[in-house]
Amino acid sequence: MSIHKLLFPFNSAVRLIGGLNAAQSIIREPGPAGKSAYQSAIDLGLFEGTEADWVLSLQADKSFAWHQSIASYVWTVPHNLGKFPAVMVLDSVGNMIMSDVYFVDENVVRITHAIALSGYVYCN
Repeated sequence: MSIHKLLFPFNSAVRLIGGLNAAQSIIREPGPAGKSAYQSAIDLGLFEGTEADWVLSLQADKSFAWHQSIASYVWTVPHNLGKFPAVMVLDSVGNMIMSDVYFVDENVVRITHAIALSGYVYCN
């Protein structure tokens, strides 16, 4: 006889058949309501703010992709993200390259290479 642990969706009914002659029904009753993720984070001191602030914090951060099609020593990338993002630079065939990255301001980054290159910049 084998024993299997089964997980059931909330309020579901399932019929298990064990062999040719045995059958039983299992109904999972709903448990007590728990705290929301927001309330748990507040209680644990992991978040401060309103529930609306919490929902906004769950949204993905802004990102930007740039294709530098003309080989150049210096790429000026207007990402317009309003922040100093992480920057990843790839050459035209997708190899990650180490270049000098200078933040002109919160919306523009200047990337300088040792040789003229074309490629891609990803900011997030």
